[in-house]
Amino acid sequence: MGVSYREEACWPDRAHRCRRADLDPPCRQRDEAFFLAKTGPDGPEQPSTVCESHRIEWHLVPKRPEGPTQIQSVTVRKRFTAQPCLDHARMAKKHQKPKPAREASPASRARAARRPKPNEQRTRPAPLIGIVGIAGRYGQWLSRRFHELGYSVLGSDVLPGWLGLAELVQRADVVIFSVPMQQTIPTIQAACRFSRTNQLWLDITSLKADVMTAMLESQADVIGLHPLCGPDLPNWNGQTVAVCYGRLREPAWEDFVIGVLKSLKANYYVTDAVEHDRIMAYVQALPHALSMIMMGAFESLEEHGLSVSEIEHYATPPYRLAVAAMSRILAAHPDLYADIQILNRSHTLDVLQRVHEQAGRLLNEVSRGSRDQIVERLQRGRHQFKNRNIQSGMKGFLQMSRVMADLSSDNSKVIHTRRDQPGLLEKILGVFARHHVNLSGLHSFKTDEYEGFSFHFGLEGERDSLTLQKALCEMRNSPELRELIVIEDP
Repeated sequence: MGVSYREEACWPDRAHRCRRADLDPPCRQRDEAFFLAKTGPDGPEQPSTVCESHRIEWHLVPKRPEGPTQIQSVTVRKRFTAQPCLDHARMAKKHQKPKPAREASPASRARAARRPKPNEQRTRPAPLIGIVGIAGRYGQWLSRRFHELGYSVLGSDVLPGWLGLAELVQRADVVIFSVPMQQTIPTIQAACRFSRTNQLWLDITSLKADVMTAMLESQADVIGLHPLCGPDLPNWNGQTVAVCYGRLREPAWEDFVIGVLKSLKANYYVTDAVEHDRIMAYVQALPHALSMIMMGAFESLEEHGLSVSEIEHYATPPYRLAVAAMSRILAAHPDLYADIQILNRSHTLDVLQRVHEQAGRLLNEVSRGSRDQIVERLQRGRHQFKNRNIQSGMKGFLQMSRVMADLSSDNSKVIHTRRDQPGLLEKILGVFARHHVNLSGLHSFKTDEYEGFSFHFGLEGERDSLTLQKALCEMRNSPELRELIVIEDP
């Protein structure tokens, strides 16, 4: 008996030996060398053909057969080129009995007819994108992103200069509804009679259940999307997009949607439309409500002899973050945030009722000086959010606090780049280094104003120092930089 040895190699006919060091430990024998004999009743056979690589099977037989051997199996992969080898497959085929031909069934013949020929190209043309509400901020954002991905885009809007709704729906392969929430369902209902079966309808509304029901009245396939971020970012990198499947008869549409989400670097999450709206009462409606409550508390500042600008001098990191969230709501269209509360009130009312109850309890605890009850409240919260979630949230809070502190510092400089060009930041940093300008921080972000990045440089020295002014003067006069950068003046 011997050791079954399988090796992907071509062995020269004069070298049928291997050393025990080449074998796995369980296969090592007491002899230093073994000779190889081909498996089969005819015993050893010399290699007969030449090929670049072939899998052949051998038996390892001890050089001195009088010792105990252990049957093992080991696989070793090697490659030797242009060496004589044993064409094992050819020999096996030679002794194989031919199988009788079997007549194909009608079903198999039909499948073979549908199967593409080897030279056929199964390429699907890129779908034509139609955006309803293209003049809005998110409509413009989507138009830019799809153009960057190489798609042709049509646009419809109530503003003049765009296609009508009927023409867009009839021409586009993918229709995306990007209109204000209150107008979404009426717009979808008006478009339904122009839909067709070989079409995909999408929407990016903040609420899903009623909108999905309206889209399902069309003949098109339906998928609902909710990007959980505004159109202020260059892409969806690190942002969550909720995906709700409504009707999907053509699997290629799912590949299209997932491909676009991956190209925009989104973290997508598949969910049910009703469940999505229930969760949005906590994720959107609740934070917005707390910001609106904070706004209401600030309405009476002047009655108490205070002002927002005066409070800013004492701002803490949590206060800055809270004001930033409040400012984002105030800077946007108020109809959006009103619709998030009102149109989802079947779920929002329950959450706001609990907020009202908790605020009343906290008011009573503070008025009575019930310190122990407040501590107990915080202990319950710690148990609810679990230690891992608390540590992760604290880490994110510290990171955002540091970034906000850097961005709000007066001792900084902002430089915008007109377009994204490799090596541009390196050239800017090189100018700072030549003039011995030390930096305390560097943050980059994208804006719609410039195609490139905007860089926020934290400075260790004074912003009006002579060395910094010399560095900025060199950048403004440099042939390599002056056409590519915009230095923001204070």
